[in-house]
This record gives sequence, C-alpha cells and structure tokens, in this order.
Amino acid sequence: MGRLDAVVNNAGAHHRGPLIERTTAQLVDMVSTNLTAPIVLTRAAAALLPSGSAIVNVASLAGMVPVRNAATYGATKAALRAFSSAVGEELRERGIRVSTVSPGPVDTDFFGDLTKAADIVFSQPMSTPEQVAEAVLSCIRGDRREVAMPWLSGKLATLGYLSPSLSRVLQPLLAKLGAKKKRAYMKKKGQLPSP
Repeated sequence: MGRLDAVVNNAGAHHRGPLIERTTAQLVDMVSTNLTAPIVLTRAAAALLPSGSAIVNVASLAGMVPVRNAATYGATKAALRAFSSAVGEELRERGIRVSTVSPGPVDTDFFGDLTKAADIVFSQPMSTPEQVAEAVLSCIRGDRREVAMPWLSGKLATLGYLSPSLSRVLQPLLAKLGAKKKRAYMKKKGQLPSP
C-alpha cells in the first residue's frame, strides 16, 4: 500500500506457574516475545513511520498488579508499559503516537491449559478479541494514550498498583470469586477435570 501507518505489537508468551518451576528457555521466551520484540520492532518501525502514525503495544493488567505464578509475564508487561511511555515521549517530536492497551483476561486460546491459570484472573469480566481490537483502533486514531480494560478492572488494577497493601488484602477474596467463574469457564471450554 506504499507506506506504513501503524504498528501493533500484540504477540505474547505466557508460561504459567511458579518461577522456580519454569525453565530458562521459558523465561527467555517470555522476555524475548513480550519485551525484546516490541522494543526492536518499535525501533525499526520508527524510522519508517510518517508523522501522524501510531504504535500500539499490547500489555496486560498483569503489568499493573502482580499476579502469583505470573511473575515473569507481569514483569515483561510492566516493562512494556514503561517502555511505551518513555519512547512515546521520544517519538512525539517525530509526530508518532505511542499507546498501550492493557487488557485483563481475553476470551481466546491464549490461556492454554486453564488449570494453570490463576483463579484471580477470572474474578474480572472477560473481554472479547473484538473489544481489544476496538481499543487498539481507538489508540491508532489518536483518541487514547493508554487503555486498561475492562474499565472497572483497569481502575481496580490502578488502585492495587498504588496501594500494594490493599491489593494483598483483596487478592484472596478476588481469587475465591475467580475460582467459581474459572470453573464455569472451564466447563464452557470443555476443560473441566473429571471428579
């Protein structure tokens, strides 16, 4: 089509479970996919993008509030948010907007084996891929610098980020709520284990 107008860094890797049970290869895969690749692609694209274009990095609410058994994933998404904010300042003088979309759980196959997903993840409403795509398009059109979604989950994540002690108090309650919703979701996806 003759030119590049927008770049969306959406690839993601998540090897769920405790850090000490992850292999070095799994840790490197998460860092390479979730952080190194968007940084490298942003650098390459910035030289080609015209003024008025956009870069959108898809992070996660896990980059705002730590989630047990997702330490590396959360760290890469937090770093991606920080990178987006800083490089956005650098690229602004070139007329390139940099935005971040941080969804909570999205109804896709990204979960893989649902038994390994933390219960707390399911305590919040699940977004559809179409809702995430609309948030990305909103950023490309220049309407938003950062979108955390769903809206209420984003606000709660921000509150948890600002007050880690409150987050620690609420997490057991949210995990209990999430366990019920996770079971229903597993049933819907045909992954409910036999009794």
